[in-house]
Order: sequence, then structure tokens, then C-alpha cells
Amino acid sequence: MNKCEFTVAAPPVPLARPRLGKGYVYTPKRSQQHKALLGWAATKARPRDWLQTGHFAVYLGFYVTNNKGDLDNYIKLTLDSLQGILFENDRDVTTITAYKRLVKDNPMTRILVARED
Repeated sequence: MNKCEFTVAAPPVPLARPRLGKGYVYTPKRSQQHKALLGWAATKARPRDWLQTGHFAVYLGFYVTNNKGDLDNYIKLTLDSLQGILFENDRDVTTITAYKRLVKDNPMTRILVARED
């Protein structure tokens, strides 16, 4: 199989900056939860014969109900979520195409990862 395509029917979440706690740094819970959701969806959608090695193109569509998050932060959280599931490391991604659309309802993330070699 050369591609893995799926949709996550939940509001997209941009990667939040790490926060400083009492002597430690942590990622906000909302980002952690959404990363886990995307990872779970990628695991379910991944074909059995999928290889995590090589070079990949990633196509992302973010359908949001407000215009608060930056596109690059949505991309970062998504790539972090897919790392170790659809590709070994996000440095293996050689092409990224992404867009953000404002919608009134049905926020979601559409993801397609395709092998480039």
C-alpha cells in the first residue's frame, strides 16, 4: 500500500507552546489529548503492509470553527502525532501540502500520507 488516508471528526488543535511548571516543562493537556487521538486514528487507518521507512508526502486539511490557531502549529502537532506510526521520524517527510478552512460546523482534520519512493 502506498498511501494512508483518514479523517478525524474532531476540532483540530494547534500545538501549544510548552509551559513552565514548578521546576519542569510540560505540554498542555489539550495538545496531549489531541495528539493521542490523531495517533489512535492513524494506527486504525494504517494498512497492514505499511512500511515506516523511506520518504513521505503529507497532505493535511484542517477545518476549523475559529481562526485562532496558526497553520504551522496545526501541522506540527499532526506530524508529531504520526511519528512512529506512519513514518519513523518527521524528518522523513519531504513534501507537505496543508490548508486551513473556516467552517460553521463539522470541524475535522483530513490526513493523507503517501510514500514518495
